[in-house]
Amino acid sequence: MVTLLEWFGEEPIYYYLIAFGALATLLILAARPGPCLRERRSELTFLLVIGLTLFAFRWPVFIVPFQLGPDEASLTADALKITKDLAPWRNFDAGTSGPLNCYILALPALIGLPINFTSVRIVGLLLMLTTILALYYAVKWIYGSDVARLSIVPPVLLLSLTTDFNFVHYTSEHLSICLTTVALGASAFLTSGRGSTSARLMAATLAGLCLGAAPFAKLQAAPIAFAVFVIATMALLSSGRSAGDRNRLIKAFTAALCLVPGAFALSVSLTGVWDDALTSYIRVAFGYMAGGYIAGASATIDLAFFFRSTDLYPAFLKGAIVVGLLGALSLAWRRNLTRLTRWALVASLLLLLATLYSIYQPHRYFEHYLLFSVVPIACCVAGALGLIRQGAIWEKHKTIMAICYIALFAVPMIAVSLSSRNEFVRTIRNHVHVLRSAGGLAIERYAKPGDVISIWGWAPRFYVETQTIMATRDAETSRQVYPNPYRDYFRDRFLRDLEAWKPAVFVDAVGPGAFILVDRASQGHESFPALAAYIQEHYELKEDVAGIRIYQAKAR
Repeated sequence: MVTLLEWFGEEPIYYYLIAFGALATLLILAARPGPCLRERRSELTFLLVIGLTLFAFRWPVFIVPFQLGPDEASLTADALKITKDLAPWRNFDAGTSGPLNCYILALPALIGLPINFTSVRIVGLLLMLTTILALYYAVKWIYGSDVARLSIVPPVLLLSLTTDFNFVHYTSEHLSICLTTVALGASAFLTSGRGSTSARLMAATLAGLCLGAAPFAKLQAAPIAFAVFVIATMALLSSGRSAGDRNRLIKAFTAALCLVPGAFALSVSLTGVWDDALTSYIRVAFGYMAGGYIAGASATIDLAFFFRSTDLYPAFLKGAIVVGLLGALSLAWRRNLTRLTRWALVASLLLLLATLYSIYQPHRYFEHYLLFSVVPIACCVAGALGLIRQGAIWEKHKTIMAICYIALFAVPMIAVSLSSRNEFVRTIRNHVHVLRSAGGLAIERYAKPGDVISIWGWAPRFYVETQTIMATRDAETSRQVYPNPYRDYFRDRFLRDLEAWKPAVFVDAVGPGAFILVDRASQGHESFPALAAYIQEHYELKEDVAGIRIYQAKAR
């Protein structure tokens, strides 16, 4: 395997041939309507090519041995902690991200695979692939397979070609996007009136389960989940073939909707961490949205955020705007819309508005928030295509129209991709051999994989790099450092966790060159007097290397 990767590193032309070959196949299949007699086989081929395209472009990201974003390291450290204790908020606290984000990253451990940056990025791409497939079927059940194929071309182009760190590493948005899109697809199935009674019950159950789980994946996604809940409710109320059928669907949906919240309520009741859950996940979140305590927090989100933030997103957005305007013009000429079309257009606009609110409300220039908008924009594009398709010009020049549509997105996005150097491909040879940081190597002199350690500062990457388990519930300590109404609460909890887990090593990662927390005088562990006293009593300084201080527990 290493030899094969080294070969790709030496001959990157083969990477581009395979990746762009898969993409070209996808675009050809999207532009060419599938024959009716072979529609199922053609559709399966098309969906397989989508997965091949995503993985063909993104696999060099998998082998990068260091973090590509701070959230990625924090969530991976939480997933490592889950292997010791499953209880959320008692054992691990993902901050503004929900516990489900950590559980899904811990799944590789069930089959004996390591939890590291490679595994979490693969999980993230699988979630986005599931999202694309759910989007495809949602559009297909409303507008047909031709529009569905075309509508997913822009998001596949974006997710395949981008090299922006914010879009290629695992972020806390991935799971909530997947859950809400699957629920949206189930709602489209219900409102289309298709399927057997058992299939419709399964769709209602799936929609409820995903919507109940979404707020526990990321609280920021709650407005989006609520919008999809409204859409699903509209589908349920209008889709029953009889009063009894409708009642069964509503009961299945409601029961599934309560399942995940009920499970978490039971968990926090049994473990006695109600106050921890409410404070950390709910109360702090409102302070965070109000422009909270983290450095570089408060900012005004304006149009520049959408058009200048990442490499390929502006091209994706501009193409969507053009198609949306053409769809609006088509709507002006066609006022007699079917019930299904009206439902889809209202649902798309509602979803888009909820998503814009979720992106805007935290007032932070975090580019990975833009991932939330990919599905709603694709839904609006699908709605516009559905309106354009009803015109006579579409029927006369179907293939030409499809090619023009694909070119609108593909030409500028491929041009941007080829004009910038792909650092992930350029550094394949370096990443084949795991690059170790000086700090991680120093920590490993005192702790082996599986040992419990504690890190003060914002450096959860060391947990992942050394495969150690964090002693406290917090992968990083910004809430213990920055002034905020709950700082004393988080500090007391941090100290209690240290006393309970008694880590073999304590690391103070605050210092020059660190992420955000760089001032030892005001942000080091000495800024918390009770912690400083505890460390002085129970630990001894072993090394001050690479900007981190490593303390080892004294012999007991």
